[in-house]
Amino acid sequence: MKKHGGSSSHDVGGTSMAILAFYGWGARHDEEGPYQETIKKALGWLVAQGEKYKGDYSKTTSQGMYSHGMATIALAEAYSITRDKALLEPLKASVKVIIDSQNPQHGGWRYTTKSRDGDTSVFGWQMMALHCASVAGIEIPEKTFDRAKLWLD
Repeated sequence: MKKHGGSSSHDVGGTSMAILAFYGWGARHDEEGPYQETIKKALGWLVAQGEKYKGDYSKTTSQGMYSHGMATIALAEAYSITRDKALLEPLKASVKVIIDSQNPQHGGWRYTTKSRDGDTSVFGWQMMALHCASVAGIEIPEKTFDRAKLWLD
């Protein structure tokens, strides 16, 4: 049992959202400030989780593609803002999981990387993650967006 409550199965998603809040406030892990060490620790932990699961953050919880999308967004934003090369490969690995887990028939995503159906809320997290990664300079295959249009249609 955790000292402060909560479920550890949501640590990836919660940590990712916290990272985004710090960056949104203007704090960074690569610049001095009151939260620099906190953000460094959070990013270090997030990257380590990705390494543990070969870039697949969805393996950390039962409806893991939500957390996966959040982690990818956090990595993309941190990389986009800082250009910290230590974040590039983890970001690329995370994006690859999204691309590879998209359903090729209908273009959606669901709770796991092997789902055969889709869910619009999970879809939204993956699309936002791909957009953030694209803004950060990561190439996303056009067929991924073409398939996404299928889901929306």
